[in-house]
Amino acid sequence: AVVAGEDACQHRADHRQQYAAQIVQVELGRTPLPLQRRADPVVEIQTDHDEQGAGVRRKENEGEQAFKEALEEYVKKELIAKSDFCVLQLEIPTETILEICKIAQENCTKVVLNPAPFKQLPEEIYSFVDYLIPNEHEAETLTGICIDSKASIIKAIEKIKLLGVKDVVITLGDRGCAYTDGNQVVFWPAENVTAVDTTSAGDCFIGALISVLS
Repeated sequence: AVVAGEDACQHRADHRQQYAAQIVQVELGRTPLPLQRRADPVVEIQTDHDEQGAGVRRKENEGEQAFKEALEEYVKKELIAKSDFCVLQLEIPTETILEICKIAQENCTKVVLNPAPFKQLPEEIYSFVDYLIPNEHEAETLTGICIDSKASIIKAIEKIKLLGVKDVVITLGDRGCAYTDGNQVVFWPAENVTAVDTTSAGDCFIGALISVLS
């Protein structure tokens, strides 16, 4: 859904996008289908329920340098370096996200983070983020602020920016979105449409936004 939504919006806007991914295992019903698995003494491909999706994390008692070398092999550094934007979500392990953020910063590639499915991140990661785009529920979980008014949205955005995020966009469903413009918070209404299926709506929004920013 993530790939389809973002790809569709950027394709319609005539922007070129590429995806870096590795399929590790797919479960169809009760039958696991191993598609690609790598044996490595230093890192392991993670696919458990806590860290959804595929990525790299360090095994216990392994050296930092060995881990970094393996992670650099896994992460498509050249692809990140030549891109204007790098879109991340939280279905990959935290260590992978952090390494990608560092590569993006080194190459002046803007980092767009969709914090879904939500999980707590080290504050260090937020300092690399150019655009954080949560929905209102994710923003509530991140900040602890109940979002039930424009004033509460402004407070939530201010609190998120204290983490080091440069710009914030909170999507609000049929109420549109709220975003930072310098030191101001702007509320942008949604188009009046009849929704048929909201699956991947947030991903479509991010794809369209990046196309405009490009």
